[in-house]
Amino acid sequence: MARSVRTLAVFASLLALLSSFTYNIAITRKIPTVGLGLLSLLNAAAAFSALPTALIGFTYPRLTARDKGLNIKAALGVSSILYLVTLALTAGYLISVWSEMGNYALLIFTIATLSEVTVYLQTVTNSVLMVKDRSRFIITSIIQSIMKFMFIPVIMFMGWTIAAVLWSSFFIAIIPSVYAFLYTLRFHVDVHNVRRYLREVINSSWVPLMGYAINSFRSLDAMFIGIFGYAQLGVWYVIFILSKPFGYGNAIVNVTYGELLERNRLSIIYRDLLIILFITTYAALALTLFPQRLPKPN
Repeated sequence: MARSVRTLAVFASLLALLSSFTYNIAITRKIPTVGLGLLSLLNAAAAFSALPTALIGFTYPRLTARDKGLNIKAALGVSSILYLVTLALTAGYLISVWSEMGNYALLIFTIATLSEVTVYLQTVTNSVLMVKDRSRFIITSIIQSIMKFMFIPVIMFMGWTIAAVLWSSFFIAIIPSVYAFLYTLRFHVDVHNVRRYLREVINSSWVPLMGYAINSFRSLDAMFIGIFGYAQLGVWYVIFILSKPFGYGNAIVNVTYGELLERNRLSIIYRDLLIILFITTYAALALTLFPQRLPKPN
């Protein structure tokens, strides 16, 4: 069973790599550089404002392993409280470049806030599935990759508009998240409450903040570039896409992490490290041999 899950995880990683390249090559060659800049701002706002999800993403898997499940209602209650912080961070982030976004400002804010709801939902479902059902966790990733392929003709039908591309980024994430959430409900356990979960999250918050805060504040670079005009963010978005393949080994990392929490099998670490090195080496070779063409600013 463990071997089949890892095989599925490797397949999911390669499919995610293929779907991401196909999706991003399609949109980067069809929409103007200004559109890429807006998409980069959307991604940066979500990354910066989702910092509080690091707290629950660290605590919920441990609670799931300890209690043999998760109180979904209480977990969503704590997530809702933290989402208010995320909403404030998003508003502060986007206000700094609001005038530069022009007529797209309200659209970016709307999609950003909805996408962050999806991120919180994903954090809850991932925390449960990586511990209780890792194969279903990987299947969710596969569904998201399939959504990227399916939305390319939808965007094409809508004329490759900037709004269509921005909305597609939201629907690509929310559809597999809803599927995972419905499956996660079977692992609901009626233990503890919102107050207890919130206390658990706060008590362990210093651990994830040390690592995840750095990643969130790194997205400030897009904000500072956006101050000088979001068209310049188009090239920055292409560079960002080129770095993404190195993160697709995270499927194996999550499988390993879930098994360590549930079964405490330390012997799997070395084997999974070799698998991750294989995936990252493959990605590095692909990027090195891939023709480099940056879009010309309009």
